[in-house]
Amino acid sequence: MGVRFLVESARCSNIVSRTKAAQAIGLLGVTRTTRGMVVELGNALGVVSCHVGYIRPVAQAGAINLYAQLLEGADPMGREIVEDVFCVLAIAEGNVVDIIDHLLRILVVDDDDARSAAADVLWDLSDYEQAVCALCNAAAIPLMVELLIEGSSDVVEKNESEETSDNAVEALINFSEDLLLHDMVANVLDNPLFQEMQSRMSQLHASNEHMARSLRQMSMEALTWNPKS
Repeated sequence: MGVRFLVESARCSNIVSRTKAAQAIGLLGVTRTTRGMVVELGNALGVVSCHVGYIRPVAQAGAINLYAQLLEGADPMGREIVEDVFCVLAIAEGNVVDIIDHLLRILVVDDDDARSAAADVLWDLSDYEQAVCALCNAAAIPLMVELLIEGSSDVVEKNESEETSDNAVEALINFSEDLLLHDMVANVLDNPLFQEMQSRMSQLHASNEHMARSLRQMSMEALTWNPKS
């Protein structure tokens, strides 16, 4: 099933997708490590899934399970691919529950790298309107609260465990801004780590807004500048 999608992408997609798909098809006949091939195929399937019409078929062919395995794997590139592709596949509401179930399962495994990547995807999904209800029903918020508390008690230098906590905090901040979900995260609003991250994000937003205003001002000045004046 996955090969058919690759062939279709190589035949009629844009040049970037056709190139990636052709590379993946070529890999099917090349002797190399299984893990490396899985990462390459995962990347190619991710390109295919970017075509809106293929989001559901790719998921139905079992791609979500493949990506969950990559997220738990040792290859950093594989985890980065999964983070991007899960965000694409989650555009289809029917995929959200399956993706979240995998992410929550990974959040409780004894692998800080995988947990951090899973928390990062959950943070991204917390901005998706179609994912919020699924996150609540799957008890994602209490689990992220636990990660926040766990991160607050960690006094060692910055590591993947702290990054997991940071990603959980950012997701909780998104939830706290939703009137329907605010009460569910009320017990962490006074947490120092939550407040620190909230302050950091506010400063970042303010900096981005200032930069945007400056760029608009520069653009206006460039448009109105008269070299003869």
